[in-house]
Amino acid sequence: YEGNKSVAAKLLGPEHVDSPEHQALALRAAEESIVLLRNQDGLLPLDSSGMKFAFIGPHANATRDLLSGYEGQNLLVNSHSPLQAARAMGLQVTYERGHGNINDGNRSLIPAAVATARAADV
Repeated sequence: YEGNKSVAAKLLGPEHVDSPEHQALALRAAEESIVLLRNQDGLLPLDSSGMKFAFIGPHANATRDLLSGYEGQNLLVNSHSPLQAARAMGLQVTYERGHGNINDGNRSLIPAAVATARAADV
């Protein structure tokens, strides 16, 4: 929060961080950061009918983590992850976390993630 420094961040609610002004600013930032892809061989747009999608990694089903290190309450983001959005669209999605805590060195979830990726179209 870049406003009044005397206001404790924990006092800020959704009306501060999810205001129409902030939504418009986020949309503008997203629109201005769009990357154009070369559509080689007419691959895009994907025809999702019958396609199997693999979502790999803990952030595929993240909600609060997508806010970066920002802390605050945002009820909108708590119910919208990339995985949840894909499933709500009716896509055929398989999800594998791929790892636990990134710092613990545990590699036991990697084989399942690799198998899921291999079995998917995208």
